[in-house]
Amino acid sequence: MKNDFLLEQLAKCTKFDANEIVQEEKYSEYYIIEDALTLKPDLKAEVCTKLASLVQIEHGVNPQLQMASLAPKNISLGIIIADLLTCPFFYIRESKKKHGLKRQIEGKINIELPVILFSLNIPSADKFNWVIDLFDRHRATLTKILSIIGPSDENQIGIAKNHQIDLTYLYSSAQFSKEFLNC
Repeated sequence: MKNDFLLEQLAKCTKFDANEIVQEEKYSEYYIIEDALTLKPDLKAEVCTKLASLVQIEHGVNPQLQMASLAPKNISLGIIIADLLTCPFFYIRESKKKHGLKRQIEGKINIELPVILFSLNIPSADKFNWVIDLFDRHRATLTKILSIIGPSDENQIGIAKNHQIDLTYLYSSAQFSKEFLNC
């Protein structure tokens, strides 16, 4: 999913040519957020603290829930947020690993506790659906997706509503760009 405004802002911050960045397929909104977090190390701690606070406002200081993240890019921030909330953490991947223990889920899912999934941005509709299917197969209740950037299309909002999943995020794409990518 391309976001030209974020791409232009990233180009300003990194001194890259915006046209070069746009031509590189990897520069989706997801990678732009990741690059911004790398360029501004204090932002990582600030974002994790804000996201944990949003969960605590809704669920209390020691919430009875578990955190999950999508592998591989969301794991480090998911762990930080889980640590701030003092709750269990596990991560998921789209398919089972081809080596090792060949797991799709790393960590233990407690079916008694609701799950909050952390992702840098709200997953695309396709990814959103496989996440829901995975949790359904394991009888886990996904109640919230916690992200830095909010939904970018109506499909994401529709899927969340249909499955009664709350979307909680800190910024729209434009807000994130204005606050953190104005170099």
